[in-house]
Amino acid sequence: MHYPTQRYRRRLAENLDSTELARSVFGGFVPRINYPSPQQIEDRLNWELYRSVSLLAQGDRSIFASTFTGIISAITSLTNNEIGDDSRDSETIRANISSLLEDLQDTQIEYGLPEAAFSKLQSVLATRLPQQGQGGTTRRILRIYEEAVQERASNLRVAFAAVRNYVNSVNDFLEGKQLVTDTNSDEPFPELKVSHADQSYTQLDSLSSGERQIVGLIYSASRLADGDVVLVDEPEISLHIDWQRRILQAMNDQLPSEKQLIVCTHSPVIASAFSDHMIELTPTPSTVTTS
Repeated sequence: MHYPTQRYRRRLAENLDSTELARSVFGGFVPRINYPSPQQIEDRLNWELYRSVSLLAQGDRSIFASTFTGIISAITSLTNNEIGDDSRDSETIRANISSLLEDLQDTQIEYGLPEAAFSKLQSVLATRLPQQGQGGTTRRILRIYEEAVQERASNLRVAFAAVRNYVNSVNDFLEGKQLVTDTNSDEPFPELKVSHADQSYTQLDSLSSGERQIVGLIYSASRLADGDVVLVDEPEISLHIDWQRRILQAMNDQLPSEKQLIVCTHSPVIASAFSDHMIELTPTPSTVTTS
């Protein structure tokens, strides 16, 4: 698989320039600016998608190798030993394979991936393998294929879990549009896009200010939490009142379990679902003495 590594590495490197630009204007005291723009989030997630595809391809090679070995062993076996204590007949296994492949294909489409080679093998097995007989060889081959499809489906979900969790969390807030991962005509791997009701696609920077705020806040909770505590100041900015009620839970769901989220807000709605954890800060006037 070819991937435009230089293009994405260049754009990811350009994301670091915001700190240097700020320091050149305001001075070297400016801390590292690590809160990404929508375009930077898009670039970083596209890089994650590429790594997910690469991880999945590695798993596919391993599955194909073990499947090939297993089928050869099943064909050349001199015994009628079955796999484990599986007592299903070949037609039951075929039906389960069809169901597994249908689910796998639906997931492939949802993730914006091309059809898996595992699906293409189905027609070969359906036409070449006898429906019954041959001393259990058919059952053994079908069982090996069934395990391969199950493993592939599991690998697919694991490889894309982090990106899918992020996409699903953001989509809970969007109306009339959705974040999707889809391929384009130029590249064989999926990229993050905004899908609109009219079937058009745009980039993340086309979102409204409130939607961009959601994209950034959820991204910061899931991927920028290097320390034990995540500090967020005024997350209510640009957010609809209903989104304010839901954003903390969405961020908390993305946050690793060992980390803590602390939010400073002027909106009583933001923490309405976390009243037991709310602390009201009131200013204490200091006494000023003059000589």
